[in-house]
Amino acid sequence: MGPSGCGKTTLLRCIAQLERPSRGELSVNDVRQLAMVFQEQGLFPWMTLRENVRFLVRNSARVERAHVDDICNALLENVGLTRFAELYPHQVSGGMRQRVSLARSFAVQPDVLLMDEPFVFVDFQTKIVLHELLLRMWQETARTVVFVTHDIEEAVTLADRILVLSAHPGHTKAIVNVELPRPRDVFELRKSERYRSVVNEVMDLMRPDLRSAIESPS
Repeated sequence: MGPSGCGKTTLLRCIAQLERPSRGELSVNDVRQLAMVFQEQGLFPWMTLRENVRFLVRNSARVERAHVDDICNALLENVGLTRFAELYPHQVSGGMRQRVSLARSFAVQPDVLLMDEPFVFVDFQTKIVLHELLLRMWQETARTVVFVTHDIEEAVTLADRILVLSAHPGHTKAIVNVELPRPRDVFELRKSERYRSVVNEVMDLMRPDLRSAIESPS
């Protein structure tokens, strides 16, 4: 995480090989499959929720054809959308659409999952539900996730390590180890003193750049 414009999304795009670093080197070890979740859900509007998930499962080289339907059903059940599976994206809420995006991202069984502020457009209550879902799916699959966010509490809730970037031109300001036990209960986590302590630590790291942006908005 870091201030707007410091290069967080660019870093994800470089990891995904959608852009090349202008200087230096970036290496990703032993990764054969990447998946990326953006701020917008990117669902096919002409497909039902089930068909949106099935499209990626069916086209994944890691999934045998005989198992496609079973995997689709399991993913939809995992994100609580089984009874909404035959609806189209415009017929469900933004939170439900983002749940489909989560299911799709795990459907391809990626070695690394890149997430670019995926929950920025949902309300607080929906965000809590999505945090619970992401933590549970991560716990079950143990995928590597690189997650970009402006939300300090979101970062502390989800992360093992938080890379704090400075304002543009972004450089590594600090790496904060989030030593909170797993599995995590999102509701109970927020009550703990250790959670608040890490939130405050990251806030203090970001405060100078945030104050600078307020004082010099140009």
